[in-house]
Amino acid sequence: MIVSYFFLLFLPTMYGKDVKIFNFETQADTAILNVSTSKELSATFTICISNLVKKNRFANVIQVQDSEEERWFTLSHFMENKQDANENSRLFAWLRVGKKFSVRLGSIGQHGMPAWIFSCLRVNTSSGTLTFKSNGNLVAENMFSEHFLNFDKVPKRLTNQLRVGRIQYGSTTDYLSSVGNINVFDDSADFDSLNCSSAGNYLSMEEMKWTAVKSENGTASYEEMKSTDVICGSSALNLAVPAEISYGESVKYCRSLGGGQMYDARTETDISFMYDFFRAMITKKNVWVPFTDLKTEGTWVFEYEQSSPVNLPWVAGQPNGGTGQNCAHTTSSSPGLLVDNYCDYLKPFVCVFPTRPTLKLKGLCDSSKLDPIYSPVNADQAFSYNGHLYSDIVYNSSTKEWNLFRSGKLMATSSAAASSLVLGTRTWQVMADSGCENNNEYTTELNLSFCTYEQFNCMDGSCISLTRRCDGKQDCDDGSDEESCEMVIMHPAYNKRISPPSPHSTSATSKTQLNITLDIKQVLDIQEIEGRFEVKTHIKVEWFDPQLKFYNLKPDVYLNTLGGEEFNKIWKPKLIFDNIKEIDSLSHYKEDRIRIDATLYEFINTHYSELRNGRIFDGTRNHLVLEKYISTLFICNFDMSWYPFDTQVCHMNITVLDEDSNYVEFLPKDLILSIPNDLVSYSIKCMRMVSEEIDGRTGVSVSISLARSMTTFLLTVFIPTLALDVIGHLTNFFKDDDFDIKLTLNITVTLVLSNMFIGINASLPTTNNLKHIELWLIFSMLLPFVEILIQTYIEWQLNKAKRTK
Repeated sequence: MIVSYFFLLFLPTMYGKDVKIFNFETQADTAILNVSTSKELSATFTICISNLVKKNRFANVIQVQDSEEERWFTLSHFMENKQDANENSRLFAWLRVGKKFSVRLGSIGQHGMPAWIFSCLRVNTSSGTLTFKSNGNLVAENMFSEHFLNFDKVPKRLTNQLRVGRIQYGSTTDYLSSVGNINVFDDSADFDSLNCSSAGNYLSMEEMKWTAVKSENGTASYEEMKSTDVICGSSALNLAVPAEISYGESVKYCRSLGGGQMYDARTETDISFMYDFFRAMITKKNVWVPFTDLKTEGTWVFEYEQSSPVNLPWVAGQPNGGTGQNCAHTTSSSPGLLVDNYCDYLKPFVCVFPTRPTLKLKGLCDSSKLDPIYSPVNADQAFSYNGHLYSDIVYNSSTKEWNLFRSGKLMATSSAAASSLVLGTRTWQVMADSGCENNNEYTTELNLSFCTYEQFNCMDGSCISLTRRCDGKQDCDDGSDEESCEMVIMHPAYNKRISPPSPHSTSATSKTQLNITLDIKQVLDIQEIEGRFEVKTHIKVEWFDPQLKFYNLKPDVYLNTLGGEEFNKIWKPKLIFDNIKEIDSLSHYKEDRIRIDATLYEFINTHYSELRNGRIFDGTRNHLVLEKYISTLFICNFDMSWYPFDTQVCHMNITVLDEDSNYVEFLPKDLILSIPNDLVSYSIKCMRMVSEEIDGRTGVSVSISLARSMTTFLLTVFIPTLALDVIGHLTNFFKDDDFDIKLTLNITVTLVLSNMFIGINASLPTTNNLKHIELWLIFSMLLPFVEILIQTYIEWQLNKAKRTK
């Protein structure tokens, strides 16, 4: 389908000069320079040219022939990464030398099509170097090419040696373009200062005469004049949009079409200009202007800067709508003036863009022949989308459908309303896309939007930051950013019963590495008699699953928690606590969770075949984290023989199911104690976690060493008993005739120590063997008893001696 682009890059008044261009409307036109010059071409010369790129297919811009009228070099451009609807789709400049050799000059950037490209190529045949710039940006500087070094066929003049338009290499080359503003400079020209308005000092466009050549089945190219403001791209792009929608939707559509704004027409000149522009582009309609008094009745402000009121040229008696009519538009009765009206009335509008925007059509199959990249244009006095390669999207007012063409052939239709501009997600009937569905007709959803890969494309065509996707808040007006928030992408053949291989091993049988962190939150109970050790723990197990990919992840791991369905769909280690008292002794104080740790935040963007923009995270770089919150009674064998000088070691043995044991390995990562070391009866002296085999299964063992505080025993047992024994022993130093006092005191000490023994012994755990504290108490109790025996014997001997006398 061949269309004429009636597009404008303008300011309200054109200030640039008019220059000649050639408009090639067919695929078979060439223009040849036929003007004679007396001055010979220098060894170093520069050719500058403006070129309208309508499609990003391979196109020859200009060709210079050598002295034997053979192809010397041809400046060409084409788009690399053609099928990637993203920021990687760039236009590149190439130089074809002769018939065999090509030199890649470099990228000339991204451009919405159609776009004017101004290029300058300097050739130094003495040094064999090339310098190239495009739209003022240096692309290649002094690039060496042996094909230009001391070239002996440099033409002395360019008469009949300079060609523009369709220049064929072998097969037919599509060329729908315009070229002009051609200027040639000699070696005295300052290359850096050359711009789109510079006239050639060797040969200028005004001096040139051209012969139009008609190729077979083609029509001769024709000349027209264009302002340098147009071909040099020095003005903003205005786009007439015929969609009759409310004021608020107009503001939104300008933004959705490419981050644009409604045309700022606040003077009679601006309003008349916009009104005439819209009539020339589309039809006679009154259009919205971006001014409202929605905030304060009677105070009209600019939509995009509402801090200051503006004075507008109103029709006499306007505005007169009171609080109901808060928006303004043009009127056919007074083209340079405005009237107020209800904001929900339906009117067309004009959008302004800094440059021609680029929209992406997402949802096409991988092998689709349809263009993924489009730019909005005013073509054939209508609004349409120009595909950057072969396609165009046009509204058919007869069938009330949007039609998608490829090289003039109808490929797909959508019944979306004309006022929708087919933006956002729409249903398309695809009839003849040879790259998909075996060339059969099929129905699919496609999304057309301006959104970059850093943005989420809402179903209505608007864009939000991808960081706001699936964050629990509806940021798209239609709420589509909170739909389809699943995080796990798995192959249909994924088997959740088989542990994943290690991503860092080439062996298919490599073991899954489980990095385990154990955090002891609380020691709930210690029962020495029952051999029970109850703890509250938080366990984290981390592993990679290279068979998975993830979607909609956030840098904050706590925002990447899998829901119940996804939790149950993937493989995860089933932990077994080997030395627990009984199954019922294990309880969860929080629900198990699996989170995805995307701390590195390494991702790739979704392919254009995906309907929604997103980020895909590889399972080899982003690990899964299983978190378990449990309270468990572990078996602990307490050895009380050295009580209270004993040190107890309790173990927490964690392993996996038999079927996983040979395919996983535990790697201790961190062991954390989140409570003070001093407990009620014990102090935690040290902890250790090691990998080891437990009952024939791979696992990890955590050992906790417990020791008693001796201060309590010293103050409550050892010092009191020792003091009593010392008191009892001091009676040996009383007077001999104080036997009654000695006896009474030692009997009292014995009785007190006996009571202490009975009381303390009752509180001690029962064991088969005597404990060290019991031995001490028995010793303390026997000591005053022995003292009584000795004192009694001494008293008996004294009494016996007295009787003998």
